[in-house]
Amino acid sequence: AAIEAAIAGLTAGGGTAGASGIHLAYAQAEAAFKVGGFNHVVLCTDGDFNIGISDTDALVSLIEEKRETGVTLTALGFGRGNLNDAMMERVSNAGNGFYSVITSEAHADRYARENLLQGVHLVAKDVKIQLELNPEHVVAYRLLGYENRAIADDDFRVDTVDAGEVGADHRVTALYELVLAGSEVPTPEGAPDVVDGEPVEGEREIGATELVRVKVRWKHVDATSTDPAYETMRALAPEDVGTEGDEDFAFAAALAMMAQQLRGSPFAVSEAMDAVGAVFAAQAGRDDRRAELAALFSVVME
Repeated sequence: AAIEAAIAGLTAGGGTAGASGIHLAYAQAEAAFKVGGFNHVVLCTDGDFNIGISDTDALVSLIEEKRETGVTLTALGFGRGNLNDAMMERVSNAGNGFYSVITSEAHADRYARENLLQGVHLVAKDVKIQLELNPEHVVAYRLLGYENRAIADDDFRVDTVDAGEVGADHRVTALYELVLAGSEVPTPEGAPDVVDGEPVEGEREIGATELVRVKVRWKHVDATSTDPAYETMRALAPEDVGTEGDEDFAFAAALAMMAQQLRGSPFAVSEAMDAVGAVFAAQAGRDDRRAELAALFSVVME
């Protein structure tokens, strides 16, 4: 009750000394640090810092320094007009945490109950995903999203390179669009030029009958930046890659198509929005998140 009363008494006004607030939050977390416990900072802001450090690169450097204390960070974005989305995402990445935009009071309540502990309780860190595609079967590919999280191919097994974190009960989905052999590579107006890959020197790891090899590399949550990582691999043949009847895949693909439409991607297909809406409507009854997205889609299409 005392905590709720203190929060209810907070008011917003004046300038925003974001960096000072971050320093204070980390100082509090470090003072109460518990070995093996949840040591976490939650930053709730629109990101419009206008007093003290406000440069994104400087803020990222500050958070990178603070994460060495073992305290992680989640950034929650509020508001519309001044929301500094790019800065918030980079800061949360640097803090080995997560970023979400809170859209309503109900969303804030659900995030606190269902998602916040995922960001606090990590199960793996410096998680990297790498795909090796068989050029005999695949002539081109495109990764949907994660554009600013790419690392050099050679850095996949460099364990000092920072990567993403995975929280408890947290799922990570990477969507790739593949152009199979014999198909035309789509080049819509405004799309970036197709980049030819570098020839592979020596023997390929991928087998002749395989379509793709998916490799995942990660570290234990208590590992240091120099500790070695674990790695696993799964190979899939063309006949293994089937999505018919997979509701989760259909939902993810529909969500990606909606996102491309909203951001004005040259790869977006306006004619596909009816099919996207049909997927959302069909799955709205599965859980609250899908119901909310179906409602948001209706608003977007108005």
